[in-house]
Amino acid sequence: MFTEIIRSPFDFNTWVDKWVDNLTDNKVNIIKAIHEDSKVSKRELKDKVGLSPTAIDNNLDALKDLGLTERIGSAKGGYWQINYILVGRKVSGKYHLNKPKYQRAIRPLQQTCPFQNETTFQFDCF
Repeated sequence: MFTEIIRSPFDFNTWVDKWVDNLTDNKVNIIKAIHEDSKVSKRELKDKVGLSPTAIDNNLDALKDLGLTERIGSAKGGYWQINYILVGRKVSGKYHLNKPKYQRAIRPLQQTCPFQNETTFQFDCF
């Protein structure tokens, strides 16, 4: 077990712009649209981002696989949740953090996130 100190971002757009080196513009635009309206539907995402329904589904699936977004509740009454901090109990319990895919996702966050407040997390390493 180890302790990691992560500071909360103070400006979402700055944080996303610096963090997204490994994400496509479409994924970034989807994250920003969800940030603006967590109850946005897939149809509204299609119109805001300018992608086909299939492309929206594929990008949302990729964002979910990375642990960046999650759908809470039903398709009609639910909402999207952005996991602003990827590394916490939820991610460490769901994913093996030694996999290169997740290390690539975590590294930019740890290195480039603009800081204001500190939060301490403890992780169980596998």
